[in-house]
Amino acid sequence: MLKQPRPTATPSESPADYADGAAIKKKRKSGIPTGNAGEYLVMGELLRRGYDAQLADRNTQGYDLLVGRPGDDRLQKVQVKTVRVQPWFIRVSDFMERPDQPTVYVLLGPETATADHLLRAIDRFVDLSDLRARLAPFYSETGRPSIDPELLIRMLLVGYCHGIRSERRLCEEVHLNLAYRWFCRLGLDGDVPDHSTFSKNRHGRFRDSDLLRHLFEAVLCRCVAEGLVGGEGFAVDASLIKADANRQRGVEGSKGLAPEMASRAIDEYLSVLDDAAFGAATEVTPKFISPGDPAARWTGAHGGLAFFAYSTNYLIDLDNAIIVDVEASTAIRQAEVTAAKTMIERVDKRFGLYPERLAADTAYGSGEMLDWLVHERGIEPHIPVFDKSKRTDDTFSRSDFTYDHEGDVYFCPGGKMLTCKGTLVNDGDTLMYRASKYDCRPAR
Repeated sequence: MLKQPRPTATPSESPADYADGAAIKKKRKSGIPTGNAGEYLVMGELLRRGYDAQLADRNTQGYDLLVGRPGDDRLQKVQVKTVRVQPWFIRVSDFMERPDQPTVYVLLGPETATADHLLRAIDRFVDLSDLRARLAPFYSETGRPSIDPELLIRMLLVGYCHGIRSERRLCEEVHLNLAYRWFCRLGLDGDVPDHSTFSKNRHGRFRDSDLLRHLFEAVLCRCVAEGLVGGEGFAVDASLIKADANRQRGVEGSKGLAPEMASRAIDEYLSVLDDAAFGAATEVTPKFISPGDPAARWTGAHGGLAFFAYSTNYLIDLDNAIIVDVEASTAIRQAEVTAAKTMIERVDKRFGLYPERLAADTAYGSGEMLDWLVHERGIEPHIPVFDKSKRTDDTFSRSDFTYDHEGDVYFCPGGKMLTCKGTLVNDGDTLMYRASKYDCRPAR
């Protein structure tokens, strides 16, 4: 039996009254004070399980209950932490941690993730049961236990759904937010991994196993099965993603990188020099190259200060705006066009999705792209033609010239002739017609 006498409970605070959360809510609604509700809730549960339990003296510091089995000579001190602050958060700094005794958390208030919470709605469809089997070859059988990859993926989903772009901040939010902890299967005292774990796995196991592509396609398969993807009309577009590269430290593209420079980023840059979506997209040398991230492209597409960037290309089904494929490329129009072709061919091969029409902006309206869509793929393009013939510098535009089919010459509005000597420009796709310098010289 217990050596310390059990204090007499007031009528409003007996273990039986606090045997479940419903009783606590009922008493609170009736205006009856609940006092040590968390302690009584734990004590009532222990008594039902056959333990002897009693409240510690109210002046005792560091523990709340004394617990033991009937006949035990030594009683175990138990600390009860009752969370009554904001229902979605737990402030760990408010509590005194004691490594020499167990701690019981009691949540008084709304459920951790309510029925209408976004994460509860998503959790019904998150199936990561095959994750460990897929990644098993990329983990060692010896050494310390690794961090569960399912935890990392669930944390990334939390960040995506709630707009948390910083992985450092994501770890802080998961540590504090009870709904996030519930979704990540961490419980109240589970350890949150360090933010560096994400980059290490992204550049290691996740890339080597192509895990993120696997997860993306698994979600797409579910969308197709649920009838959310029509497959008749697609749209394609690209978004600029600013690279983590200092624009002030770029080196001139004509000079290139110093031979003695070496880093993982440079190795990756060299490995994609012949890739049609990166180095082989154009023969034009960029104005500047970033030593820290040479695969990023110097671009002024936004109209302001130029910066280093990549392009994220999306292929989207028009029925419900479901993204059916994604491809990264360098930030240049030719690479984006190549990425669009890659995505169209890939969704056809892997999912049998073959669109009847494709919508895009002017960047995809080159003659080569339109010819590929119409004649090679049989896709109806809803794309404005890429045309830069209109001049705004008070000179003649292309439409101002008249072509003579018989003589294969052009005539300017002034009646002067332009002839062609077979010179090819624009990557060998365009013939150049030129007039005499004497004819174009302004009259004096």
